[in-house]
Amino acid sequence: MSRPPPDPVYILRGVGSPVTAVEFCTFGGNEQRLLSGDQKGIVSIWNLSTKRTEFTLDGHDNKAILTIQYLKDDTLLSHGRDGNVHIWNLNRNEIQDTLKVSDIGFCKCEIIYDFQSSGDNCLAVSSEDQSQIDIMCLKTKKIIRKLTPESSKSFGMCMCLKSIETEKKYLVAGYESGDIILWDLQSSNMVSKLCVHKEPVMCVDIDPKSNRGISGSAEEKVTVFKLTAERRLEVEKTVQIKNCGISEVKIRGDCKIFATAGWDHKLRIFSWKSLKPLAILNYHTQSVDAVAFSNCQEQLLAAGSKDGRISLWSLYKDN
Repeated sequence: MSRPPPDPVYILRGVGSPVTAVEFCTFGGNEQRLLSGDQKGIVSIWNLSTKRTEFTLDGHDNKAILTIQYLKDDTLLSHGRDGNVHIWNLNRNEIQDTLKVSDIGFCKCEIIYDFQSSGDNCLAVSSEDQSQIDIMCLKTKKIIRKLTPESSKSFGMCMCLKSIETEKKYLVAGYESGDIILWDLQSSNMVSKLCVHKEPVMCVDIDPKSNRGISGSAEEKVTVFKLTAERRLEVEKTVQIKNCGISEVKIRGDCKIFATAGWDHKLRIFSWKSLKPLAILNYHTQSVDAVAFSNCQEQLLAAGSKDGRISLWSLYKDN
């Protein structure tokens, strides 16, 4: 580790509940904001200039937020443990639409943009049926695809999802069995499968530029995998981590570094090219459950923790 680990540039307090989701977005002009979700089902919109909440959204009946994402035209999506996916109108701070999905498990929904010839946006969500993934149209609220593994092996519940935007649309899904599956969304066919962990796959992220991905679990490692020209999943390398438990893993937009959120309260930063460790970031007093990179010039990293705080970090701008 050639550089000393930095301190956070700012700490956002006042959430009052364990932070379960963070995401950067830009709306209402060019000013970037931070979205956060907590265990009590509250979504907070933070102004990064004033470091204060601009407003909050409460619509998940005191159930934890799984994921939040800005869509377009000042609308925001929130997915909670109550089994509701809300579309919020940020101009009126009210729910514009709701999709009812399974409330079993912890799998975050994944947006699939411009799906099919209609160009409608869809959601990939874990189904109540064992191992099945449902593809739902946001406009019609109907299930248009069902992805069910054709195998005698029991994959268990779907734990995490990540779409791949290429000339064709694919979805990588991580399962309770420790496997990941590559799905062709047009044909609903299972293209390839790969065992990457002995424990359930907790998180996955994809770099479509290099056709590589990374996954984390309750183990003391992350697994880097690649997608071959023949669309086969193969393990590239495993990276050992001192303590067990990875809640989330994120590759930065420039694909130079990636971050892991640890059960041991630590953030770890690695080079995405060499996979060498660059820094261990210590601030939080409980497990870090959410991480996100900004796409602005400051290249911020946000981390949300069970301790109820959000740390902001400025990392390797010139890397």
